[in-house]
Amino acid sequence: MSGDHIQSHLNTESPLIEIEPAQKIISVLILALSLAFNDIRNPLKFNLILICIICFVFVSIPSINYLLRRMYVIIPFILFAFLLPFISKSGTTIYLYKDIAIYQNGLFEMSNILLKSIAGVSMAVALSATTSQFDIVRGLEKLKLPKIFVAILSFALRYISVYISEFKRVKLSMKSRGFNSKSLTDSVAIAYAGSAMLIRGFERGEKVYSSDNVNDKWDGCFKDVLLSTQIFDYYLEIECIGEKSLFEKGNITLIR
Repeated sequence: MSGDHIQSHLNTESPLIEIEPAQKIISVLILALSLAFNDIRNPLKFNLILICIICFVFVSIPSINYLLRRMYVIIPFILFAFLLPFISKSGTTIYLYKDIAIYQNGLFEMSNILLKSIAGVSMAVALSATTSQFDIVRGLEKLKLPKIFVAILSFALRYISVYISEFKRVKLSMKSRGFNSKSLTDSVAIAYAGSAMLIRGFERGEKVYSSDNVNDKWDGCFKDVLLSTQIFDYYLEIECIGEKSLFEKGNITLIR
């Protein structure tokens, strides 16, 4: 694995943890493309691909619960898929009750969407279970993807990481002040907090300091102006001998 930095959510017991990120990314892409260009109407190939995906997923994830907690993103696809047998009016008609009918092609399309969406998300979860976000970025760099694409993805991952950590602090602060979400209506307050964090994130999104010299020190200024008391996130990247690299992140509080 490129880099010795292992994030806490990674499944360090998986045998895939030591495989190069670029190799895992290629494997996932091959499986995803094979699944996309095959159909459930060709059961032999389709089932063989699904078996390969299932093996990859279960070798990667620490438990079934780990996978299920991250599968909620496919709910819209599931809801849409269940409508297809009723609205895709082609193929053999199957009457369920009086004038209520479903269509054979709709059933095939529903099965395709359900299986492909579940398999696709499962592979993404499995990849993230054995490969850190920043190792994925480095893997994409090794695969010679366009630099602008890798740069945008890297920035997005860093920003999302910062946003999530900040939002957790906001929720903890709300809870310490007596806020306890018990119903759906309470989510409005959380939504307002999240939007405020997003605005704050954009306000704080500009880099205030960077250096390639370990002896340099930051004086708490930005563009020769003393910054006020606030929290700053930092990212530390270290290139080591033997082409290994370390990555650490955290935050510091500037106090005046």
